[in-house]
Amino acid sequence: MFQNTAFENTARRVSGKVGEYGETVREEMNRAGDTVRRFRRSRANRMLGGVCGGAATMLGVDAALLRVLLVAATLFGFGAGALLYLVCWLLVPEEG
Repeated sequence: MFQNTAFENTARRVSGKVGEYGETVREEMNRAGDTVRRFRRSRANRMLGGVCGGAATMLGVDAALLRVLLVAATLFGFGAGALLYLVCWLLVPEEG
């Protein structure tokens, strides 16, 4: 009589019913939660405090690119990049 909306279909699937590959949605969410990436200052890839090296590791990019972007943010953002770096240096824990 009534058409199922996309929201209703999603709600049924999330409620624990089997997904399209035989796993429940809760199992998929648990597996995804095991790969949490944390922001830590790098010990190996550092120039000053390891902030750019740690951010590059977390994001999966080259640390040199982040360093160039940080210098550009410092020059064109009236020192905002340097302030951000100092705050991260103080607040972000070192890896290991």
